[in-house]
Amino acid sequence: MESNVSDKCYVYFDLEPPTLADYIINEVYTTDGENRLYYHDGMGIHIQIAEVEAEDNSYRYTGLDWDLTSKASSYDRVYDTSTYTNGLIKFYCSQGDDYSYIGANCNSSYESYYHVAYDTNIHYTTINEAIKKAKADGYLEEVVNNYVCFGSDEAICPNDNLYRIIGLFDDDQDGTYNAKLIKYDYANSDLLGTN
Repeated sequence: MESNVSDKCYVYFDLEPPTLADYIINEVYTTDGENRLYYHDGMGIHIQIAEVEAEDNSYRYTGLDWDLTSKASSYDRVYDTSTYTNGLIKFYCSQGDDYSYIGANCNSSYESYYHVAYDTNIHYTTINEAIKKAKADGYLEEVVNNYVCFGSDEAICPNDNLYRIIGLFDDDQDGTYNAKLIKYDYANSDLLGTN
């Protein structure tokens, strides 16, 4: 191309930058439970948090999850499920000696309890008690990876700039999701003012 200094060239890009919600739905969310994000369409029970999901078509983070440490290398996953049986946390729900899996329905007349696979002698009434024991023994570590940082380019985001995404909600049912955040630790007077 030949030109002189008075010529001008304009390039137009007809692209909309993705919103935070669009990015999370299309890039972060892949399958239910991966990256600690669940799509709540009312179709199932979440194994990771052991509760029935909502039916509002939201995308919600569990808040935290658990990963196996190197000490737990002989286990495939944190919980037993219907298709995986080498989990660290076991659920007993039976009339006989058979173990069940997290998320299974248990008849109230059956004996039921949780235990950690490396110590089957201690029975726990809740899954949280078993998790707490496994964490204290060094088999589990907490994982939370739904952070966002606003107003800082520092390599480690300062606490005042650090938030967690708790979910994406379509409050108006128009297909436009709003990301809802919570402060990482607390809001101080610099953010809230003195009144």
